[in-house]
Amino acid sequence: MKSTKLFYSIDGLDYGEILAMHAVVKQKDDTDRSKRGAKVGRIRSHHPISPQQAKELEEYKATLPPVDNELPFDDDDVFEIPSEKPARIKPMPKDKTLIIKYEFFIHNLISRQLSSTDNIAYLSSTVLQAVFDKDYKLMKRTLIALGVIQSDGFYDIGTKSYGYYLSYDYRSKIRTEQKPIYYPKQSYVDTLNEQLHRMEKQTEVSARQNLTDDFYNNYQSSLQLLKLTNPQEASHFIDIHFFNDNYSKAYYLHTLSQYTHHTKYTIQVPNTRDNRIYHVLTSTPRNLKYFLNLKYSIDIHNSHPLLFTKYLLDAYNIPLSYRKEITSLIREIYLSNKVYNVRVKLYNELKQKGIDYSEIKDIPLDVIRYIYLTSSGRFWDVIIPQLKSPEDGKYNIIRQDVKVILFAQVFYGKSLSSRGQEYAKIFAKRFPNVYKVILSFKRGLEKEARTVLTHNLMALESKLFREALKRLFDVGYKVVSIHDAIVVLDVKENKTCTPELVKGILADVYAEEGLIPDCSVDFYGEKEMQGFLDKESFLRQRGDEYIAELRAMDDDEIRKMVNDYDDGKSEIVLTPDKKDVMLHLRDVRELLYG
Repeated sequence: MKSTKLFYSIDGLDYGEILAMHAVVKQKDDTDRSKRGAKVGRIRSHHPISPQQAKELEEYKATLPPVDNELPFDDDDVFEIPSEKPARIKPMPKDKTLIIKYEFFIHNLISRQLSSTDNIAYLSSTVLQAVFDKDYKLMKRTLIALGVIQSDGFYDIGTKSYGYYLSYDYRSKIRTEQKPIYYPKQSYVDTLNEQLHRMEKQTEVSARQNLTDDFYNNYQSSLQLLKLTNPQEASHFIDIHFFNDNYSKAYYLHTLSQYTHHTKYTIQVPNTRDNRIYHVLTSTPRNLKYFLNLKYSIDIHNSHPLLFTKYLLDAYNIPLSYRKEITSLIREIYLSNKVYNVRVKLYNELKQKGIDYSEIKDIPLDVIRYIYLTSSGRFWDVIIPQLKSPEDGKYNIIRQDVKVILFAQVFYGKSLSSRGQEYAKIFAKRFPNVYKVILSFKRGLEKEARTVLTHNLMALESKLFREALKRLFDVGYKVVSIHDAIVVLDVKENKTCTPELVKGILADVYAEEGLIPDCSVDFYGEKEMQGFLDKESFLRQRGDEYIAELRAMDDDEIRKMVNDYDDGKSEIVLTPDKKDVMLHLRDVRELLYG
């Protein structure tokens, strides 16, 4: 069969080594199964088995090598990684079919990983067996034994398949090609597509049940209008953009291919705890959105810190009917830039509006200030001071990093204190009573269960955005969501869908929970796309110069930063003033934890 879609492979992968390890794994598997089958067969030949025979069976199973947590397969699989790699085998003509299977397996694993929201390819055993026959288990084991792939370590019957991902050392070796690929003997592509189509139908049924038919149909109707409208400009962007490694570039190319080769976009709601909606746009990098038929998007500033305000107000037993008024007055008091006893002023203002609520004077000032910052959209701007651009070989922290750190150490963290967490300490010092309420969601729970606040915030966000989308659908507008943003497509149905209208609907929906959101608007169009491409051209030109300047410096710290860049750990970004470039660590957690 012939395919002309993107094909993924790994540079330098030695199929002689793969064939050798495959033979070793198969031999060991045959031996183990033979021993196990003979023993179990003898015990099962008696029906019904006695308690002593049942005990004998369990004792025998206990003597089998345990399944490593990092190497999970079906429950009846037993697998040990060979202690030494066998000598490579020179591939022969008879090995061609097996090599083709491995090539196609690796291609699809990379493709599924690039499509995933969490960089993990969830591979169904049913699908793998249909495509690769009995070889699929040996292929997984062989690639794990060679360190090419790794597993996430668990599955849930009927809910989640085992997850696999390309090992870090191989990500930089991904090769992306767009050329005709031929698969002899078996139509792997047709079989895979047939299986994936079956899974998509199951996904659709699940999503419909979660979203209701009307909402699903309206959402799907909007999503299908999404398209790549500027393919040449997108290709130019790929040519000039700084990609730290082949994996990053493959991810961008794969995303573009989803728009150029799709027949129908799918909607997923994989987690019923938080009810988040996922689709092609939710996994599309922001840089690629300039090349799509988007009109504008509206997102909520500091969305999750704002949503936490609901639980904060719950903790202080503030009636829902007072919340919007209280929040509005708090904003007015702080924005007036006048010196007040804030709580007394708040009480007096409420009383003038006919609300006699003396309990407001007992609300801690840090709670009141938190409400002001989150409702006015200023939380991320003031929570942690931004560091200046470094001149001494140290990475600086940018706005996005602050979000990652605060979520990791405060809102989503599993620790019950701020000990050993610098930024959690800063938060706890500035908002001690807010921090106490956050910790109240984690106390008394096992460590792995301390994500309840995370799911509560996501579920609340999903509820609010679904209601906003429903109201827009009812008017006939074509819109979709990206978690904390509403995206308005550039189509004729949206001619009268203005940012002010969308903001108004969001304000009304949030008000029902006693919240006041602050929104921002990002526009997309020819002007915005050209401005973005000009910025990328500057980054490319100045970035090359900057790296050359750093390489010429005789300084150990600078040299380490350059090595990080070469290894794909850091990236070229604009300085905060947008006038120059700097190196930025891609995963800021490395600054915190090494």
